[in-house]
Amino acid sequence: MDESIDSRVREAISELQMYLSDALAPLVVMDSIELLLQYPAEVLAAGIHEWTVTQSRREGGSVPVSDYLYHALRKLFLIGDFRLMSKDELTNKVEELKPILLEICPPGDRELLQANFARIDEVQTGVAPPVAQLQRQFVAHAMPLASESRAVTAEDLSGSKRLSNLVQQLETVTTAATASMAATAISSHSGQAASAGAPPAAPASGPQVIVVGGSPAGSTGVSVAGTPAAAKPTKPADLVTQILVVAAGNQQDPEELRRARDYLLSRGPDASMEKIIHALAEKIPGWILPSTPAAGAEAASPALAPRGVTETLRKIVTLESDPKEGAKRLHEMVRAAVEQVNEGSLGRAVTMIELADRIIAESKLDPVLVQQIRERAHESLDQGHLRKLAEEPANHEPLRRVMNFFPALSVPALCDALQTEERRDRRRLILALIEAHGESARPELFERIKRSMETFGDNDSYFQRNLLYLLRRIPPAKDQSWDAELEVVGRMSEAGRPIVLVKEAVANLAQIRYEKAEKVLISRLSEYESLALSGDKAPYPAGETVSLIDRLVYGLARLGTPAALRAAVNHGLKRQPQLGDTTARLAELAGQDLSGDPELVGRLLKALSTELPHKVFGLVIEKSRPRVRHLITALSATPSSAVREALEDVVRRFPETDFTEAAAKVLKGFESVPRREQPEESAVKTLSGDLDLFGLPTLLQNLSQSQAGGLLTLRDKGGTAIGSLIFEDGKLLASRVGSLRGETALYQLLEKPGPGTFVFTSPYDRGSDSAVRAAQPLEVVPLLFEGIRRYDEYLAACALVTDDTTLRATGKKPTRLPDETDRTLLNTLWGRAVGGATAVECEALVAVDAYRVRRMLAHWVEEGALEPV
Repeated sequence: MDESIDSRVREAISELQMYLSDALAPLVVMDSIELLLQYPAEVLAAGIHEWTVTQSRREGGSVPVSDYLYHALRKLFLIGDFRLMSKDELTNKVEELKPILLEICPPGDRELLQANFARIDEVQTGVAPPVAQLQRQFVAHAMPLASESRAVTAEDLSGSKRLSNLVQQLETVTTAATASMAATAISSHSGQAASAGAPPAAPASGPQVIVVGGSPAGSTGVSVAGTPAAAKPTKPADLVTQILVVAAGNQQDPEELRRARDYLLSRGPDASMEKIIHALAEKIPGWILPSTPAAGAEAASPALAPRGVTETLRKIVTLESDPKEGAKRLHEMVRAAVEQVNEGSLGRAVTMIELADRIIAESKLDPVLVQQIRERAHESLDQGHLRKLAEEPANHEPLRRVMNFFPALSVPALCDALQTEERRDRRRLILALIEAHGESARPELFERIKRSMETFGDNDSYFQRNLLYLLRRIPPAKDQSWDAELEVVGRMSEAGRPIVLVKEAVANLAQIRYEKAEKVLISRLSEYESLALSGDKAPYPAGETVSLIDRLVYGLARLGTPAALRAAVNHGLKRQPQLGDTTARLAELAGQDLSGDPELVGRLLKALSTELPHKVFGLVIEKSRPRVRHLITALSATPSSAVREALEDVVRRFPETDFTEAAAKVLKGFESVPRREQPEESAVKTLSGDLDLFGLPTLLQNLSQSQAGGLLTLRDKGGTAIGSLIFEDGKLLASRVGSLRGETALYQLLEKPGPGTFVFTSPYDRGSDSAVRAAQPLEVVPLLFEGIRRYDEYLAACALVTDDTTLRATGKKPTRLPDETDRTLLNTLWGRAVGGATAVECEALVAVDAYRVRRMLAHWVEEGALEPV
């Protein structure tokens, strides 16, 4: 119990515990029990729990914790049966104790204990037998005898020095949490009881709990690249994680992970398998590695295999020999992955979902349950957040890797849902998810459209329109063959089809840069012109037909081929009111340099001359000025000498007209043409973004794969530069973080991530820096894998030696790790450590990456050369 507990309360708890052990008679402990009844139920629970832990350890875990809890509550209940005090008062306190003791009980026994608590007053009364003949719970079904298995204790987890240290820390932390919890309860009680003359309050121990999910208030959980901040590991969740990681890594004793799991499950109400899995999930790095081949594939890279926390999670799920229990663990892991998606951490979700696929392929899990997981687990995805993720192209690749696990999020299933969905917001979500599937979705979409041509009626036109929209939004494969798709889309643009479908088909045709698409568009323009001129014979209202003509001319201008541009100009020079404002449509040519077709330019200049005002006897005869402006706009990207002369003439002859200003702006734009004709590669290009979204490893990998060259600058949220990396042809030329350089700087960025942004500027002149000129380019991917390995080990070392830990020498001679040969570093680090510097201060005082510092400190603690102060 805590040292600060009031002596009277401590003495009362001591007598209560002796009564529970049958060392004192009921009459002797009445005063103590009456005193304890004046305090919150948590105080009694603290005493019962402390007694339970002592008894369990003494018996080596041979008796379930739940039996001790049942015995204690039953002994209290008997006080009322002895009529030594008010039975109603005692019964009320017993009812308050039940939920608290149930929370203390290990999850596996909780249901049985609850059932027996409910019938505690049905047991025949009488003096309680000695603890050697413990009052055991009534078991309604066959249970293994306690002697067949015993609870795992901390003493069973001593396979390595690191594991022992981690377990010891966990015991210390949870004991402190116990005292704090009960002290809070007593403090709260004292404020209420003081005015009523109650005895003075004092802190006492409460139920011993361990929280393995989430982070305590004030802990750092912010990440860059979606990775957990390694600087200040949370407790006790970090300790739980690292106990499991160390146990899972013990190849000499495969059963150590099982013992570690059972030990953690006995620690308190929050130590369920679900919470343990969620705690592990929070410690998975948030970056996204390249997708791995299927299990067993020859191409699988050892570097991409599960490691660290991920490998521990795999072993935890596959630890169960029962296929049904294994499937339950898998379900908990998939649920944790879904929660990571909802929280925006696609990196962790991808890792866990692909791990689930690997486990399913390698393990003998209940196939029915596995199928249920695949079919139902996605229902917990937050639809609003999912849509935001899907609408950001940078998320498509990782989101696709998550969706591939769930049949309901496959392209065929999403298409089925799209066809019948009536709610607009749901349709938008489905469209975004299908688009996120990318190029792989196009074959299914095209097959659906093709089938719809024969089987769908007009009522299905909106579904067809959505399919066309998706085909337009999703980029085609590089070797895409357009003939089959063009035939179907061309048919959908024919007159007589539903107007919403025709408009969408025209937009698709305008995007297909293929000779046959150009011909179809030109043919459709002629067709719809004839319909507009035919009056009542057109299948659509006049306004709809004119709107279609607008889209067709825009499509031709967008294609930009010589034939398409000629067709657009031919239409724009027509003067038939039924076709709408044809001249206005010529403005769609803005941005198209027509210099390659002098004859076409001549026709536009002639039309411009015709539309300009004329002077008769010195007076200006007004012409339609809007048409003049449309023609000037059509020529605004054609800096030929003929166009320049014509526009200069307009400015000179009509200085006070509104279209003169438009002509002057075009001429001014022509002045910059020589500068824009410089080689493209001399232009400075930039790429910027948020590291939380892109992820540093993913960003570096993309720069490597695209063989980019340039300067990558990383900044914190305040805009201060924290590091820079120089690339040449996709290889790392140089990097800098504070005083660190080269590979060490890159490792530091991966080991201790923080929130920030990036800017990539290309090209970079390496000749301006002699050190960079002399540098040898390094492949990026091997550096990434080494950095990720260091991150895993750094996180484990941080759990053992936290940021604010100070150390002292024990007198035992320190040793070095086999691969750490820098004696200057070792001497400096040892001096700083024994001199009182905290672990994080030691990292700042030596010019190496944090991993090398923290793992040496952890090594010295493990071997006993250093110990925490």
